[in-house]
Amino acid sequence: MTPALARTELASEKTSGLGGKLKSRASGPCPRIMAKFLSDEYFSAVQTALSQDQKWMESTRSIKTSLAFTVTDTGQCQILTVENGTTTLQKASGGTQAEFSFDGTYDAWTRVVKGEIDIQSAVLKGQLRFKGSITKILAYRDRLIRFAEVMHDVPKEF
Repeated sequence: MTPALARTELASEKTSGLGGKLKSRASGPCPRIMAKFLSDEYFSAVQTALSQDQKWMESTRSIKTSLAFTVTDTGQCQILTVENGTTTLQKASGGTQAEFSFDGTYDAWTRVVKGEIDIQSAVLKGQLRFKGSITKILAYRDRLIRFAEVMHDVPKEF
């Protein structure tokens, strides 16, 4: 079994307790649980994965911040709130105040989550719009990278 397949199966196990709202798709000998990208179930699975991710929890243990992630062409917005290692993701209305915000199209977010482009490059290339303190977000760069990795690892369908 490849490491990527093992991560996918582990992430599938983590998301299987979401009340049966996720779709099951056979992939080889093991069924794979998948949520629709950007659905409530997907963000619930991301929150669960973050709360079980040792690297994430250790890196957020002593910070308090909030980040808004908005999909401009669908109007979807999620707020990631981190306070002393506890992370929540919740649906919000567009324009909701957060310390930092990243706005982009569905296509741009899909490329970030698929790992085709990282958040920093997407901002620099104008694919995502950033609002907030550049100095402070650069201090959180490793955490943003980890967040994107977790979003990538959660099984999903587009």
